[in-house]
Amino acid sequence: ARVCMCLGVREMIQSLTYYMIGICLVDAQTPFVAYALVVSFQALALSLYVLDIHGMPCYGNLDLSIVGAAPTIIALIQLSIAERSDLGLLMDDNTYRLSCACFPLEVCWMHLSLWAASPTDDANAIPRHFRSVLFMDVFSEVEDPLEADAAVGARGLNIKERTALERRIEGAESALYEANAALRRWEAVPPDAYSQAQSRVLKQASRDLERWIQALSRELELRKMPPLQEDQQRRRRWQDLTTGERDDDPFSGMVLGPFAHATGSGQESRYYFDPEIQEYVYEPLPRDRRLLHLEQAQGAVAGFVQEVEAVCSMSGARQERDGAADEPASDAEDSDANSPLERARSAASVTAKSQTSTFKEHQ
Repeated sequence: ARVCMCLGVREMIQSLTYYMIGICLVDAQTPFVAYALVVSFQALALSLYVLDIHGMPCYGNLDLSIVGAAPTIIALIQLSIAERSDLGLLMDDNTYRLSCACFPLEVCWMHLSLWAASPTDDANAIPRHFRSVLFMDVFSEVEDPLEADAAVGARGLNIKERTALERRIEGAESALYEANAALRRWEAVPPDAYSQAQSRVLKQASRDLERWIQALSRELELRKMPPLQEDQQRRRRWQDLTTGERDDDPFSGMVLGPFAHATGSGQESRYYFDPEIQEYVYEPLPRDRRLLHLEQAQGAVAGFVQEVEAVCSMSGARQERDGAADEPASDAEDSDANSPLERARSAASVTAKSQTSTFKEHQ
């Protein structure tokens, strides 16, 4: 906005200069007034560039001002030396050759102004030579601009806080590894073995995990922290793991279930699934075989959710925004309504009531 205002005011001064030259030298025949007005307007334009622009090559701000003032001076000289009648009016057959230089000079001035307003590089969208935008932060939400983090618009973290945040992120990554491992094993079960309740719980857990992964990834991006690994963001299938990766699985050796099968006598028999050998195991289970319930997989996802909430609360951006007393509640809700964290929270609140009844039905 500051750059647009500077260029717009400069264009307005240029237009007024041309207009006054026409009034004074064509209609009123008052050349000295025209000279005074041109000097005044161009001095105002120079002052504007001195206030807003810095670090220009050559002679600093003078090169841009000279290029911008040159067309008006040429027009002033051309009309001053043009032939006139006894009444001081311009002759109809005059040829204004010098005025042809005004147009390329205006183009050069505009291109130089756009170059001065261009960003320093693709990552930092800061105008190259505009002084004011380097310290103006009218949308800042922090009290001290020197401590602001431009990525999140909030107070930056000190070394101690950042170290604590990194530890929390490590905890979230560990919880994500466990949640992915638990869901991966359950997703390896043949679909015809699930009951309707188990299928609903598993799909909901997978959707919840995906939303909270997006929330954590966004938080890491805002804080310029290392992103999650690809296999953490996109869970690989059990069938795609190598033998070594299956052995390193935190739930290695655990069977999944129980699953129910109706017998011919009207009773139900329980059985389990072993993803290591891709076979069903029937009761009674050996004492050394451990069981991974679906509720445990759901609990692993819930543990990851808690870790992500802890990371987001420590990051400072949303904590300060939520506690800002001078910001209207509606504005805060509109600004964060579409964030990955808020979408995950919203989805969690919608499904929280149905999870209890689903577990009861499954049991």
